[in-house]
Amino acid sequence: MAEIDYGKAKAQIKPLLQDRRMTKEEIMEIMHCDGRQARRIVKAIAEDDPVPSLSSQRGYYIADPEKDAAAIRKAIAENEHRAAEILKRNIPLKRSIGEL
Repeated sequence: MAEIDYGKAKAQIKPLLQDRRMTKEEIMEIMHCDGRQARRIVKAIAEDDPVPSLSSQRGYYIADPEKDAAAIRKAIAENEHRAAEILKRNIPLKRSIGEL
């Protein structure tokens, strides 16, 4: 795969996500990239815009805070849960080097 200019990719994909939900595979096809690169494009967009990524839904889109408040709240809860699960794994690591 060729190297992706994520600034250009973001500029190309963002308007599409404002109009509709897109799957990772659709982004891969449009950008001629692999799955990891497609997720990085979405990550770049999500750093500036509300892109709820829910375990119960397929695809990405830029949410409208008025219409999609419930999805945004659910995405926040899922993200916080994932982060807490990851941080739990640090406990035995810290304990093993005497930091707990």
